[in-house]
Amino acid sequence: MLTLSRATTLTRAVLRWGAIAIVALIALNILFKVGGAIKNSLFPPPPPAPTVAFGKLPTLKFPQNTITGEFSYTLETVSGILPVTPLQINVYKTVQNQPGLLSLQKARDRVSKAGFTKQEKQISSRVYQWTDDFGRTISFDIISNDFDLTSNFLQDQKILTTKNLPNQEKAKAITTKLLERLDLLPKEFADFSFRESLLAIKNNNLMPATSRSQADIVRLDFFPGLLDDKPIVYPQKNQALINFLVAGNADDAKTIVEAHYFYRAPDLKNSTTYPIKTADQAWQELTNNQGFITGLDNKNIKAITVRNVYLGYYSSSQTQDFYYPIFVFEGDNGFLGYVSAIDPAWLEEPTQ
Repeated sequence: MLTLSRATTLTRAVLRWGAIAIVALIALNILFKVGGAIKNSLFPPPPPAPTVAFGKLPTLKFPQNTITGEFSYTLETVSGILPVTPLQINVYKTVQNQPGLLSLQKARDRVSKAGFTKQEKQISSRVYQWTDDFGRTISFDIISNDFDLTSNFLQDQKILTTKNLPNQEKAKAITTKLLERLDLLPKEFADFSFRESLLAIKNNNLMPATSRSQADIVRLDFFPGLLDDKPIVYPQKNQALINFLVAGNADDAKTIVEAHYFYRAPDLKNSTTYPIKTADQAWQELTNNQGFITGLDNKNIKAITVRNVYLGYYSSSQTQDFYYPIFVFEGDNGFLGYVSAIDPAWLEEPTQ
């Protein structure tokens, strides 16, 4: 017969062993999690295979190297070695405009808001020209919305005598207003950075100016923000594909004497991953003179010291459906070298 005392003893035993079991289960759970974390840190699982949803990509074509010769390279990064880079990276398609029956009329509406109201002249199936009352010409691609604004400013004596250049913020506001009138201000423009260069007109050529008081022209280059925390780079160092030349004039409408606009936004909803080379492979290509070189201040220098190596995305004014990842090598004397990052197995054979 189970007495009250016996029942109490059994109950206490059940509770005690139950508590021990719960504590043991919790401890085992923690142990498994810690063990799993240690295992993953020592033997991390391989990343998922690249999705390569775009298939083989067209081979990236850099411009013809204008800086030529046999270079010798020395690597002197902060760490003393090349960086460890990921095995794969995102490739983004560019946003492309589609032609339509109203493309020409839409272009007319855009340029007229910027003062280009004279009858257009057809240059090609997709490029038209308009002029304004100040003698400026805008060549406008009615499908892509790229444009080139030009004028005879180098022969304009008023520019040489006015010397009334807008300050940096004023120049930026003037150029931004033109893009707004053309309805071409990128929606991500707040992330753009800009660079100002001071230029002087000498013998009908533009030369760097030493100060604002000596300058006749302000050049503004607008650079897009980071893509996947990586910079977007162009064929010419410090020269963006959206740029303006601004002169001194009391009338803001006449201050922009030249402008070039070429922009393909990355389609952030249309990307896929591709395997890439290692930094060591890219370095071997560069040192074998297989990269693209730009930005070397002194073209007579043949001994290059590389200080920084990183991944970026390449964009140019050539027809390009993708933002291509590249290795960027920065060095002394303004040196900048590019090497395509995509694994060659996922590139089409280059066409001649």
